[in-house]
Amino acid sequence: MADLERGDEDRGIIELLKRCAPLVPCLKERTGTDIDVVLEIVTQYREHEGGPGIYLSREAITMLSELGGAMDHDIVPDQMFEG
Repeated sequence: MADLERGDEDRGIIELLKRCAPLVPCLKERTGTDIDVVLEIVTQYREHEGGPGIYLSREAITMLSELGGAMDHDIVPDQMFEG
């Protein structure tokens, strides 16, 4: 799991995908089956601020696509700020 700095998510995701990219073909080759590649993003927010969006550049989307991947973006309230 990577903790990506708010406001610089795109660069962090690109770096994460670069590190993971060599693993995907190796996993497919060793298992002999297709594997699911999913970029899971969880964004926390303070209740009174509302949920933020996320921007991914063409480079990040292309890299994810080349891995045969999908993206899941969950937006959840930050429990640290409750109560």
